[in-house]
Amino acid sequence: MKTHRAIFKLTKRSIRTFSGRYLALFLILFLSTGFFAGLKITKPAMQRTCDDYLSRQKLYDIRILSSNFLLSSDVRAFSDIEGVATAEDGTGTDAMVEAASVQSAGSEADPESRTSSGTAQRYALRIQSLQNTVNLPSLTAGRMPKAASECLADRRLFSSSDIGKKLTVDTAKSDQAAGFLDTKSFTIVGLCDSPLWLSTSRGSTTIGAGKLDGFLFVPKRAFLSVAFTEIDLTLDPEIPHTGEAYETSAEKVRDRVTSLAENRSLHIYALTREDHSGLISFENDISIVSGIADLFPLFFALIAMLVCVTTMTRMVEEERTQIGTLKALGFSTAEISAKYLLYAGSAAFLGWAVGYFAGTLLIPKVFWLALSSVYGFARIEYIFSLPLAGLTGAVSITGILLCTWLSVRSELSIRPAELIRPGVSKSGKRIWLEHVTPLWKRLSFLHKITLRNMLRYKQRLFMMLVGISCCAALVLTGFGVKDSLIGITDLQYKTIQRYQIEASVQPSKTESVTARLSRTAAGSSVCPCSLARVSVKAHKSAMTAVKLYSTDQPKSFLSFWTLKTAGQVCRFPLPGEVLVCTRVAQKLSLSAGDSLIIKNTAHQEITATVSGIFDNYIDNALILNADTLKKQTEEWKPDTLLIRAPDAQMTAKDASSETAAASLAQQIAGIPGIRQVSLLSVSKETADKALSCVYYIVLLLILFSGALELIVIYNLTSINLAERSREIATVEVLGFYPKETDSYILRENLILSLAASFIGLPLGMLFHRAVMSRILVDNMVFLTRIRPVSYVLAVLITNLFAYMVNLLMRKRIRAIPMAESLKAVE
Repeated sequence: MKTHRAIFKLTKRSIRTFSGRYLALFLILFLSTGFFAGLKITKPAMQRTCDDYLSRQKLYDIRILSSNFLLSSDVRAFSDIEGVATAEDGTGTDAMVEAASVQSAGSEADPESRTSSGTAQRYALRIQSLQNTVNLPSLTAGRMPKAASECLADRRLFSSSDIGKKLTVDTAKSDQAAGFLDTKSFTIVGLCDSPLWLSTSRGSTTIGAGKLDGFLFVPKRAFLSVAFTEIDLTLDPEIPHTGEAYETSAEKVRDRVTSLAENRSLHIYALTREDHSGLISFENDISIVSGIADLFPLFFALIAMLVCVTTMTRMVEEERTQIGTLKALGFSTAEISAKYLLYAGSAAFLGWAVGYFAGTLLIPKVFWLALSSVYGFARIEYIFSLPLAGLTGAVSITGILLCTWLSVRSELSIRPAELIRPGVSKSGKRIWLEHVTPLWKRLSFLHKITLRNMLRYKQRLFMMLVGISCCAALVLTGFGVKDSLIGITDLQYKTIQRYQIEASVQPSKTESVTARLSRTAAGSSVCPCSLARVSVKAHKSAMTAVKLYSTDQPKSFLSFWTLKTAGQVCRFPLPGEVLVCTRVAQKLSLSAGDSLIIKNTAHQEITATVSGIFDNYIDNALILNADTLKKQTEEWKPDTLLIRAPDAQMTAKDASSETAAASLAQQIAGIPGIRQVSLLSVSKETADKALSCVYYIVLLLILFSGALELIVIYNLTSINLAERSREIATVEVLGFYPKETDSYILRENLILSLAASFIGLPLGMLFHRAVMSRILVDNMVFLTRIRPVSYVLAVLITNLFAYMVNLLMRKRIRAIPMAESLKAVE
């Protein structure tokens, strides 16, 4: 028992004596565990936050939309379908709304006392009826509407200062809204988020510039008609609402809905959550974070082991005399080993514990903050994962203890009499550069000393090169991820899709709309085609929500779409053939000559042979010859117009060209027969916002890599100073100036950092490829590229951290007591 107490006392004394090294072990475990656990838990935390939000707000499981009106009898019929728990009607319409500014007079409780002043603002808004059992808005400010003239407003468009503001529907520019709404003026009484719009994108519309600015929720009695525009269904609560089981159940119920609609002569569109654009975007964005979670921490684990071996080896060497004394006093090898195992193990345990909880708490919040500009519909939830905590703890602590045991076992095998004597100093050797006489002669004395000391301590040299090169590789990988993700929107919407507007039209009015368009927007180019969302399957794999473009004007279509792969132009598909985009080909393992089955919303199956694969980065698309649909479905009508603004507008600067496209979209929306107008610039803006989270990934990588490099260099430099304290004291006694002494010792760090940063570049390239191969998103394809400037930045940042360590270590050199160091036994 007394022996155990002595070991504990010696361990506590070692922690105080070697506090810097203890801190280094703690920090390296803190970083590696926190980074790994934080990244690993981020996707589950985000997914649970989203699932819980949708569950609380009761998002529909199936949404039924119809080109005709739906009646109460339809609601009852759909509610009786097997697997359906509830069915509720809903009504919505798009409207141009005028909002007058308000003075601060009055209060929320008395909105009538507010007076309007200033210039009115105009918005294109979706006015949606409030439902009782489904699609419940989440209140963020104010209160729920009570009267038909009150509304909830989009909290991203309006602020709390707008509560009490009057909104008036412009019936002259909102024909549909005029026929739908009984109330034409609303007072904002609250702000909200909605599960119907998870991201900042509010969708497109046929009014205004073709883009919705926000939404309003109003009581059902604010609408005139007893007919509805949609019916929302929720599934039986016993059905799991996540995973493959849910998707299968939802698809079965959708098939029953479609079958019933056909029997009732209803023309409907049945959508599931898989068709929810906000959910699709959210799943894609969190997959980017998940793709890097498994690979980055490997570097940290490797460096943690190396730091432990280097630290404990040096510590044992410095305590040779103490170890010999303990052995001579009768302490067993196991008891002496326990001292070092306790020293390293306690640092590892504390580093793991603090790192795990800090990482799982903070890193998900950082990424959620990065995505808040696009989503932010709820506060991210904290998840404690016992398996993850156990795995990281077991690996971290076991790895450190194993490295510690390997470091001390050789010394403990030596006899006490030999251990009590001071160890023999490492003898100097000629280095290989000394044999290069012309170069060696031209080096100064300090440069020669620096090179000799660098190559003298092989373990420290190896550790320094490995640690810093890994840090450089991590920084380069971060920049490479940014280079690979940022910029794909420009390729998609400027190089591949060479038009600005997609307009949905009534098939019977396509010709008249095209003729009217040629007069309204002279100089613009138009390509008629059909556009549908379909599901595809091949080789026992399937994908949903794939865009199918088909046209009977191939030459015109090819001037709107750039269909290339690896720089080679793809031939437009012949009848019976189909062109598939890169992501569809990857997921379904398709190549030229394979057969593809396409299923449309009417459950008709079209079989086509893959004629080629074309580059596409955002959304999944198929290109089909109209004759294929005519032969296999016996019907084809163009229902979409691809519209390109005049060439003069296209060659203008981005800001002015987008303004011109928006103006053109507004003109097109007013043409009779136009159903919906979509601006590609809106899609680009949404994708850019979603991909902006990559900047936080880069920042995190740089910060963690920098912290890792600081720990490695600081720890090894501290060991270097401890080993050479007598040498440093000697050169100072000989008259070296402080700057010369600093250079004598610290120049090694800068040389090794520069060399290691270049060694880390090819390693970073390999790691970047590995990371990009794991970032798989259903409707996006990313490049695998690193820009030249990223290599330069990686080298500069790596060496900047080394320079920062040198600044810190200058104080340590000044603190070396010359008199005491010269008394050291050699």
